Amino acid sequence: MVKKMIGLSLSVLLMGISSVAFAAPNTVAPLSPNNIGEIKPVPKVKPDLTISITASIEKGGIKPITNGGGVSSNSEWVYVKVENLGPGVAKNFQTVVTVTGASTTSPLSFSTASLNPGASFQKEIQVSTGGLDYKVNITAKTDTAGQVDEITEGNNSATFNYTVRNAQ
Repeated sequence: MVKKMIGLSLSVLLMGISSVAFAAPNTVAPLSPNNIGEIKPVPKVKPDLTISITASIEKGGIKPITNGGGVSSNSEWVYVKVENLGPGVAKNFQTVVTVTGASTTSPLSFSTASLNPGASFQKEIQVSTGGLDYKVNITAKTDTAGQVDEITEGNNSATFNYTVRNAQ
């Protein structure tokens, strides 16, 4: 009886070693009646970059501007937020912001080396309209070269518009 148990234990042990020894790197070999011994690749974990724009009459977002709304102001603040909503890391991508109808001295193009899952960053851009009547249009795009393989590619751009009424 003991000899049978040792023999059984040895064969179970050898089965376990052989399935581990022949498994390819980065694969999983779950045992079930349908796929005993089958080796399946681990699915690729992808990031999902999204971008959004908000604006405010005062720095810090204290007096928000409604997208499509109007303001009476000489200068406004624009906030561009990039988030990684996916489970993978987004690496080496560019974000570009275009502002028309206002002047700005803020950098409108910036590179990101890495953005972890669930992480985000926000850029603050001051725009000046001089208090004159202008329609301000802001467009922001991230992963502009399409270098990041993402879950969804269609959420990498955003627009925001507002009208400045004469504040002088």
